[in-house]
Amino acid sequence: MITPTQFKERFPEFDSIDDSRILTFLNKATLLVSECKWGNLYDEGVALLAAHYLALSILQESASSATPSFPVSSKKVGDVQINYAVPSVDSGTEAYYLRTPYGAEYWSLVRLVGMGAVAVSELQTGC
Repeated sequence: MITPTQFKERFPEFDSIDDSRILTFLNKATLLVSECKWGNLYDEGVALLAAHYLALSILQESASSATPSFPVSSKKVGDVQINYAVPSVDSGTEAYYLRTPYGAEYWSLVRLVGMGAVAVSELQTGC
């Protein structure tokens, strides 16, 4: 498993984040990335997914109601109206992963690996 030190070497922009917080996201990512399906790309997949979760967490903490972290989908001038393209909460959708550069890279690897949906029984048995 990738360590917080290795994670910070791969993503130095997270150097100021506490190792225990990084480890939380690494542990979450290891539950969702199948080592037998990802093979040699396993550590990269785990690191990218953890970075995605961490970046979203940081965005959520720093966001205010005046500055959402979603793209604007439409605007209206009369009676001022702004709509945002809010992705589904379902973390299996492409829009969810494209919210961060780490998620976008992870998503491209998901497509490369050809993972698709993973059955719960596969997560429990390993393969």
